[in-house]
Amino acid sequence: MKAEYLKIPVELAQNSFVEGFYKQAGTYLASQFYYSGKARLSDKPAQKIANRIGVSTRSVYRHFNWLLSRNWMGKDDKNGWLFFRGLDRIREIEGWKRKRAAVMLPEDLQNFKEFLIGAVLSSIIKTGKGAGTDRPCKGSEPSGFPISLSLIQNVMGVSRRTAITYIKIAKKGGYIKKRPNLRQVTGISSNDIQLLKQNNVNRVKVNLFGSSESIQVKPQQLRTDKGYVYAQLANLITANVQLRKR
Repeated sequence: MKAEYLKIPVELAQNSFVEGFYKQAGTYLASQFYYSGKARLSDKPAQKIANRIGVSTRSVYRHFNWLLSRNWMGKDDKNGWLFFRGLDRIREIEGWKRKRAAVMLPEDLQNFKEFLIGAVLSSIIKTGKGAGTDRPCKGSEPSGFPISLSLIQNVMGVSRRTAITYIKIAKKGGYIKKRPNLRQVTGISSNDIQLLKQNNVNRVKVNLFGSSESIQVKPQQLRTDKGYVYAQLANLITANVQLRKR
């Protein structure tokens, strides 16, 4: 193992989902850990990388072809070498400008997809663009930041169902923590909720309990429990991926 950790450009993580190359990205990132810029073909780098990230050697060869076409990798057939471009060179090739990066450890290679998702979510939290129209609760930062599914869909270029799946697998991999975000509201009853749904009302304004603030929510977001009404807002997410600057 050549590198103790890598600082992965967040744009690499984000675009790997937008453009659908996260599997190829996993192979590339493994090469950055294992090799100092180049590897002899006779050392069977494809097999070593395949064993490390848990895919077939044939898959890694397919990824190599993609990396060659993207100029993330070079090849000298005559002398038997593969050349892996460094991360700064990849940023130049792709025209990525942002300096934000996620710290990746060798053990993250076994769950590189989950790590890349966690990196994107961590960047969203760092940027402060969480739930869109939903407001973060005061004092809620330690327990999580509200991130809406629609924002994840837009940032990662995926469907709502896929966004839900991504949250689940990132949570399972330990790269994020998630908890429900229920806020008690006033000025509305359970009967009101039924009428709103029956009349296909799109949005309703409700007051936050114990606060002078009000929010706009869909009737489908309202829940009742023991006579109290709660608004189910965007899930609170805490990311466990460290961010740095390149």
